[in-house]
Amino acid sequence: MPLGNQFYIKEGMLSKELKNVDSKNDGKVDYFYFSIWNQKLHAKEPLGNIRKFTLRIDGEEIENKRIFFVLRNQWICIEQIHTISDIWWMLREEAQIYVKQDGGIDPGIHNVECIIEDQVYPFYSKGIRPAPTLNLQSEMSTV
Repeated sequence: MPLGNQFYIKEGMLSKELKNVDSKNDGKVDYFYFSIWNQKLHAKEPLGNIRKFTLRIDGEEIENKRIFFVLRNQWICIEQIHTISDIWWMLREEAQIYVKQDGGIDPGIHNVECIIEDQVYPFYSKGIRPAPTLNLQSEMSTV
């Protein structure tokens, strides 16, 4: 596999369930989340290699300041994930994507789209290489 190439196994990367959460245990739902698994075949890279993360629920783009990547109980705001060089997401390891939303997400089936753009070495023999982008889509039901 050439240096800098990004390969994923897309099938099974996203869970099929959205779950509402009362994070403060005060009786009010304030987040919802779903799981994501690392199926990137170059698994030895820090979270900071995620340069851009876009999340759409039912076609509506979620603001990055409301999205958190949670790995091993470490909460990282998606706006800051590109700065993380010392936390590594290992092959097949589960993480959660939490979205801050008062009241959570409505019951039912929702279309979820995650677009992850990774950092790569910008130059190669044929010029500037475009950043590899992974587009994941799933129908998820609220639990």
